[in-house]
Amino acid sequence: MKNLFAYNSAGDLIHISKVDKSIKDIFTCVNCGSELIARKGKIKAHHFAHKAVLDCNYETYLHKLGKIVFLQTYNQCIKKGIPFYIEYISKHRCSTCETNELLKRSCSFGSKKKKFDLTSRYNLASIEKRFNGFVADILLESTKPEIYDKIFIEIAVSHNCEFEKQKSGIRIIEIKLNNEEDIKIIKEKYFRLGSKNLTFYNFKANINDKKIPLNQCNKEFEVFSVLKSKKAIKRKVKAKDIQKISKDKNYIYNKILSREHDNFGGKKFAKLVKEASHRGIDVKNCFACRYFDYNKNSKDKTLYFCSRLKLEFDNTNNGANCNKFWRIPKPTHYKSNIF
Repeated sequence: MKNLFAYNSAGDLIHISKVDKSIKDIFTCVNCGSELIARKGKIKAHHFAHKAVLDCNYETYLHKLGKIVFLQTYNQCIKKGIPFYIEYISKHRCSTCETNELLKRSCSFGSKKKKFDLTSRYNLASIEKRFNGFVADILLESTKPEIYDKIFIEIAVSHNCEFEKQKSGIRIIEIKLNNEEDIKIIKEKYFRLGSKNLTFYNFKANINDKKIPLNQCNKEFEVFSVLKSKKAIKRKVKAKDIQKISKDKNYIYNKILSREHDNFGGKKFAKLVKEASHRGIDVKNCFACRYFDYNKNSKDKTLYFCSRLKLEFDNTNNGANCNKFWRIPKPTHYKSNIF
């Protein structure tokens, strides 16, 4: 087994590249503790080799190496005041309308990646320490009693973090090591989201709540409405004008849609018409008439067809003035929330 790391006689972890062959020293294996020889010839890649043939497992060595390197690197950061960063997602939203009877929602303003210095909160790192029934490879915690949350650092070589740990709710950073070269991700002191060697469990995005007064908000919402004339329309209404729509006597029904359905049309509009009709709203739009059909004449660009009048048309609000309008009955198992 050819190792790149070993302990020197002073007990320090050393990389083969830092070994000076002119200075005699004794090196021991990180995993089994047996003596190693520094091989720094001109032909083969430089490495540490076991002096005697032993059954020393590489995966066990790599797992132990990962824990040692992280512990040493993190403790050095604490001692010297060097930050050890972790990336996280910061989401921005406005929750003003969460309690509004008409809107009952919050609005997102996007998200950004930010960084946080782990050492600023967790000033104690312990190897193989137990917490909540689990043993962490490395446990990060604070010596301040008011800071009670902890983070597990798990080193994954041949197996990922066990399922029970993942589902425990404890925040876990799993570091995947395929070989000794992957140790550099620890030495960079910056855990980035999206890294193929890192998996984050039970971390939640940080929410920045900015409340914008409703009477100042220009964000638009799509609204489905039924007019006094019994026609159905869709329109955009600004948040600051939402309160006015329920008082507008020109409309007998309004449904404010989520922003995810801003560009609804065709079949979704038809469902909204039928929903209003099934709720008892007197809407006379052709989508709610049993004689409505889609035009099957592929050569004609007119979308709709009335099977009673044998008439092609392109405006479903024609039903408001039709004396042959026959409302579709409400289904037996009707669900009012169509989205």
